[in-house]
Amino acid sequence: MGDSYAQSKIIVLQKIVSKIAKKLPNDNSEITLGFKSQQKSKRIVPVARSLKSMDAFPIND
Repeated sequence: MGDSYAQSKIIVLQKIVSKIAKKLPNDNSEITLGFKSQQKSKRIVPVARSLKSMDAFPIND
């Protein structure tokens, strides 16, 4: 995604998911946010994924 507006929106979503994940009951739970791809080769494209103690996708400000 080369569009800086789209990238900034993804970062905001990643931060929201990360903040909510910190409130999960344990490290076995996770929050994943993605979108359905139009390409047949990719079904779901993940945007944000976090556990209570870790962000699976680093948040790049």
